[in-house]
Amino acid sequence: MGEDKGTVCVTGGTGFVASWLIKALLHEGYSVHTTVRADPGNKRDLSFLTSLPGADEKLKIFTADLDVTTRQSKDAKEFSMSPLQWISRPRIQSQ
Repeated sequence: MGEDKGTVCVTGGTGFVASWLIKALLHEGYSVHTTVRADPGNKRDLSFLTSLPGADEKLKIFTADLDVTTRQSKDAKEFSMSPLQWISRPRIQSQ
């Protein structure tokens, strides 16, 4: 891990692609803010993220409702970070 290169927000941090992106960003020296879906019973194991090298110092995990697109955009602007990576699965509605 190198110097701190800035902060990146990665949504959907528990997803396959996002978790690998988080690992790569931490390795490259970025601080990472990631979002996870709410887990009222605290049953979700996030150790695969929190145990990544550098996670203690450079990873912050936030609970977010990613089904609300307009709120998602507003919350991302509040992070005031660049670059911004949107990694989450699309919402599919059945008819």
